[in-house]
Amino acid sequence: FKLKLEHAAESPPKSLFVSVLDPTQGARILIAEDNRVNQQIALETLRELGYLPHAVANGSEVLDALRESSYDLILMDCHMPEMDGYEATSIIRKSDSLNVKNIPIVAMTASALKEDQEKCSASGMNDFLSKPVKQNQLINVIEKWLRYGSKNKLNQSESSKSRAHILVVEDNKVNQNVICINLENLHYSFDVARNGIEALDLINQNIYDLILMDCQMPELDGYEATRRIRKLADHQAANIPIVALTANAIVGDREKCLNVGMNDYLTKPIDVEYLSRTLEKWLFGSHSKKGKMKTQETKTETINNDSIQQIRSLQKPGRPDFLTKLIMLFVESANESMEQIRTAIKKNDMKALSEAAHGLKSSAANLGALYFSSLCLELETLGNESASESKNLAATKLQPLELEYTKVVSELERLKIAA
Repeated sequence: FKLKLEHAAESPPKSLFVSVLDPTQGARILIAEDNRVNQQIALETLRELGYLPHAVANGSEVLDALRESSYDLILMDCHMPEMDGYEATSIIRKSDSLNVKNIPIVAMTASALKEDQEKCSASGMNDFLSKPVKQNQLINVIEKWLRYGSKNKLNQSESSKSRAHILVVEDNKVNQNVICINLENLHYSFDVARNGIEALDLINQNIYDLILMDCQMPELDGYEATRRIRKLADHQAANIPIVALTANAIVGDREKCLNVGMNDYLTKPIDVEYLSRTLEKWLFGSHSKKGKMKTQETKTETINNDSIQQIRSLQKPGRPDFLTKLIMLFVESANESMEQIRTAIKKNDMKALSEAAHGLKSSAANLGALYFSSLCLELETLGNESASESKNLAATKLQPLELEYTKVVSELERLKIAA
């Protein structure tokens, strides 16, 4: 058996990740996904990897598919109409007639919150993937469950990483949850402090290998907390790597972070790939822990080129252009979602706003519209709050969303013509 991933020496193109000797090839995989863009990407990716996928659009269709045929694994979207992934999984785990109680079920959700992961586990799902799903992550989770099955547990830690203990210093609850779920997925253990004062208290009580430090916090901000940590004479934390977390991607802020003693810098919203590489560098790298801060690149393009190239890698010779197909599907469904968002804001229907923004967010991310996807996430988050100020704030975010959507559609149309 051979499996070459992106970090391996002489790694092959993404379309060749799994060799022809891989015994998991030919496995039948059931995809439960109502978003047509996400569904098509999943189908083409799995076919390219040598699997036999079949797609359905909701939980009821999952149950019908299991009655009609046999499958080796299910990729289950959590939020679907008629019957969601949680309910479908619960029925599968309890059903004697389906005779698939122990089939591996991997959750797929665009909501990277700790509560969602706990809900997945409680319903009987075995593992968890955040959308947009990266190909190497998909390969790893399929291989894990098809090869080793029940020997695995949700979020089983890699021993080398689980020994690394990280302190997250962040006052925003949403940001806390996003960072924590990413750390869990990366197999790190962690504690959370809400401000600099709590961070200093925890440092005196525990030993940490690295600190993720928000810069703007009440009571004691990240800058002052870092200054105090660096002045701790003969303390184990005095030279600990400290990575700044801030929403301000300007040169003055980077210099301020460096001047107070921080080692590195990540801009919010946190890119999980940058987070992973930064943690690997400071926890396991051979660099000096007092090395110069390396700045995270800020992604400002309307459409991320890496995402487009990933889609192009799924193109089969002699087949209709796959990117064009996805763009057409996206624009059609996105127009509907945008109208639903406009109506929901006009009617102050926060539940409808959250649902419309949620679906649009993941398909936009899959097509590389990362900034537009982040705007959808903001509306989805506001939609989950009932306060009157959230309703007012949602109305102010519609115009930026409309402007970015126009740019996204224009850029996608250009790519479609060039295809």
